[in-house]
Amino acid sequence: MTHRKAPSRRTHHHAKDNNNHVGCLAALNFKRAPNHHHAAVSALPTPRHPYNLRQTVQRTARIERHAAAVAAARIEQPSVVQTRTITTPPDGRRSPSPTTTVLKTFGYNTRSDLILGSGHFSKVYRATKRVAPAVCTNPTCTEYHPPAQAKTEYFAVKVIRMDHVGSDYRLKFLPRELECWKKLEHPNLCKLFEILRFNDMYVFMVMEFCPMGDVLSHVQKNGALPDLIGRRWMKEVVDAVSYMHSMGIAHRDIKAENCLITADHRVKLADFGFAIEVTNGSYSRTYCGSRTYSSPEILSGIPYDVFKADVWSLGCLVYVAMTGTMPFREDGQPTPSMVEQQRRRTLRYPSFVGEDVIHAIDCLLQFNQAARPTIDRVRELPFFADAPQMPSTSTTPNSSMTSVFSATQQQQQLQAVQQQQLQYAVQQQQQQVRFLFPRQHQAPPQIFTKVPMACK
Repeated sequence: MTHRKAPSRRTHHHAKDNNNHVGCLAALNFKRAPNHHHAAVSALPTPRHPYNLRQTVQRTARIERHAAAVAAARIEQPSVVQTRTITTPPDGRRSPSPTTTVLKTFGYNTRSDLILGSGHFSKVYRATKRVAPAVCTNPTCTEYHPPAQAKTEYFAVKVIRMDHVGSDYRLKFLPRELECWKKLEHPNLCKLFEILRFNDMYVFMVMEFCPMGDVLSHVQKNGALPDLIGRRWMKEVVDAVSYMHSMGIAHRDIKAENCLITADHRVKLADFGFAIEVTNGSYSRTYCGSRTYSSPEILSGIPYDVFKADVWSLGCLVYVAMTGTMPFREDGQPTPSMVEQQRRRTLRYPSFVGEDVIHAIDCLLQFNQAARPTIDRVRELPFFADAPQMPSTSTTPNSSMTSVFSATQQQQQLQAVQQQQLQYAVQQQQQQVRFLFPRQHQAPPQIFTKVPMACK
């Protein structure tokens, strides 16, 4: 009598996904990222005959060519933003939901409850997509490649319903946003991957997903940022704005809500809805942005320099991040009253705020836009110039090294990077104590008023 083997049962575990767009305290739990360069060094072959130097050089060169081919094939998203359009004939049926059916048509999966944020004209959803694994495209490669499976990537999708927006946004601001965003490529700018259109009713912008929330969420939950973290994050925002200005593009909506935090704890500037490209240096008469971050000339309704307006918004952002409060009151006050606050510039600083922070804010918040520094001058201020840098997790291999001693040299470079990462981790732990337990056993900080310093 033969016994039939019982079929194996598969158990599916449905784990609740707690990732959201609101910042959490885990942003300070810095973990050392896996070092792919170390794996490449360990993969160098050990020759069967140690004295056959020629064979060792040839094998090393072949592995380097193979690694370069694999690295080139790992580019999962195109560097050029693509636009895809789907049009269906009007058949009288109800339009499908933009968060489910339409996005699934383009290959993205989401749910209507996975909302990361919403604005006046759009909503942002978290979506996933199955991405094919990278393969080696070198036709002469003879190395063995184990079979790889597709992996799930996370994205943020901005959904705009065209029949719910005004004509100014549809005809002016949205085309500007798309054109400016396509031209931008910087490590501290949120990346745009795709633009999807459906029946001239919906526009989807598939962009980079930043799971650790935004700067405002951290400030609202934990108060002012620790000095070390605040300096580095503000330096990254200034680098992003400096790049945009060098491209002739102004952001015009810099604020803490638009500074997103990635999984590796870097800050990226997002939301280019009011971005504009200026070619002739003319002043703008379009008064947009957030009122609490707007410059005096915007609130006064006079022509303004878009780049100097960004510098003013940066000053407000630094004040919010380093003090935990807004620089000027906005609770229902009329515009002339708010402009008068900006003219007096009587700002209050907690006792733990350093002098270089106050000096940087005073330089950025110059009432007269002609006296306000340019973004290049801002980068030279001590608060930004002396900010700590996030150490790199990989070294750049030298393709010209063909010596058998290249592995030793790369190993020395790797050890130097690891030592730098260890020192950085110690500094983070020192700052983490105050961030996790913000002065629970200490007296409340003394609030006092300091006279604005001259911007030299």
